[in-house]
Amino acid sequence: MIIPAFSLTPKNDYIFTRYKSPGIIGIFDVLYKFSCQKSNVSRGIEERRFSDLSRDLWKAREYVEKRKDESMYLGWTPLQSSDFDGDFKFIRNDNKFPPGSEISYKQIPLYFVIVEPKLSENRLFVEKIIHNPSIDVRLDVNNLKINLEELANKSDALIDFSKLKYHDSGRWYFEFFNTVVTPTKST
Repeated sequence: MIIPAFSLTPKNDYIFTRYKSPGIIGIFDVLYKFSCQKSNVSRGIEERRFSDLSRDLWKAREYVEKRKDESMYLGWTPLQSSDFDGDFKFIRNDNKFPPGSEISYKQIPLYFVIVEPKLSENRLFVEKIIHNPSIDVRLDVNNLKINLEELANKSDALIDFSKLKYHDSGRWYFEFFNTVVTPTKST
């Protein structure tokens, strides 16, 4: 049995904003077009990065079309939370807002997370994490892992990151569970 995604926290808790499937599809469409355009005018590593982001967005959109609102779609906006105490460096914001609007770059999701809730196992499976190509803020992505664990705790569920091994070449699984190797002295 699947927990209806709309029954879990949060609607907006200043760290995550939850979207219904039509809303996230619209966002993914805009970001897909944006990343394709950036890929077309970039060269080298930047071209490849935006090409990869557009592919990830397209795959995420297809996933949402299949799952509809059986999954939970979250935008991670840690900078708008007064509780965020991590270091960050603002790099760029390509989002355009109407003149006079009160929207800050801190309100733009840095990443989108697709979560599959499973009631029978009392678990939240993190399926995909997608970088928002329209904004670049450098921060420790382990803050995202911590916030997802807190979300699961608030929902009285366990969080499972194992499916990230198969998304984006396992990048997110590695980011969340890498080990630091301390150099040893050679003799």
